[in-house]
Amino acid sequence: MTILGKSAFAINEAHNIAVVNKKPLLYLDTEMQTKTFLMRLISIDSGIPIHEIETFQYEIDPIKYKKYKESEKRIKEAPLIHKYSTHWTTKKVRNDVISLVRQEGIEMVVYDYIKVKEVNESRNKEHNELGNWTIALKDLAGELNIPVLTLAQMSPYEIRVADSDKINRYASTVGFILPLSDDAKNRMKQWGYPKTKDYIYIKYNRNGASMEDENKGIYLDFNRECVTFNASKFQEEFEDLIL
Repeated sequence: MTILGKSAFAINEAHNIAVVNKKPLLYLDTEMQTKTFLMRLISIDSGIPIHEIETFQYEIDPIKYKKYKESEKRIKEAPLIHKYSTHWTTKKVRNDVISLVRQEGIEMVVYDYIKVKEVNESRNKEHNELGNWTIALKDLAGELNIPVLTLAQMSPYEIRVADSDKINRYASTVGFILPLSDDAKNRMKQWGYPKTKDYIYIKYNRNGASMEDENKGIYLDFNRECVTFNASKFQEEFEDLIL
C-alpha cells in the first residue's frame, strides 16, 4: 500500500491505469462527487482546461468539442469505477472492494483520502483511528494481492504525514509530492524545463529503496489548467522508477 499527497496526482494515476492502460481500477472518493471527478478526468484526457469544461466554453470551439466527445467516449469505455461517499467505514470499503474485485476484476484501488471526521472521548484518539484505516487498507491489499494507493494530510511544518505516526509505521511506501524551491525552479527554467515545478520524494519504502535527499526526487511537470502531472524530461538518478 502506497500513500501520497494531492488528489490531482491520484486522478492522474487513475487516468493512466484505467483509461490509458485499460486496467480495471476502483476509485473510492471522500472528496469529489462523480460529476466533478469526471470533469477533471476529461480535462486530463483531452487537454481542455478544467474551467472551460466547468463553464461549457469548449462547446463553442469545434476542435475542443470534438476532443471532449472523444475523451468522454474513452472514459465511458474504460474499466474505471468511481464511488463517492462521505461516510466510508473500513467495513464498507472492504465489502465494496471484495465484491468489485470478484464481479469486475478490479486490479487496483485508490482511496482518496484517509481522514477522521469526528473523534470524541468515547472513541480512539485521532491518530489511532488514522492508523486503523492504514492497517485496514494494507491488509486488504495483501489479502487480495492488489495495489492500494491512498492519500493523507501532510504536516504543514515538516516532511511527514500529519496527525498519526501509525500511518508511517504501517504503510508499505510513503511518498510526498513537494514543490521545488524557487532557486530550483529558476534553474529548471534556465535549463529549458519551465513546467518542472514539483517532485515526488519517497521517504519510507518497505518494498525497496527510499530516497536520502529530501530536496530532490522524481521531477514532475504540472499543468494547472488541466490538473495534469507528467514525469519531467529532466531527471537525475531516479529514471528507473518512472514507468
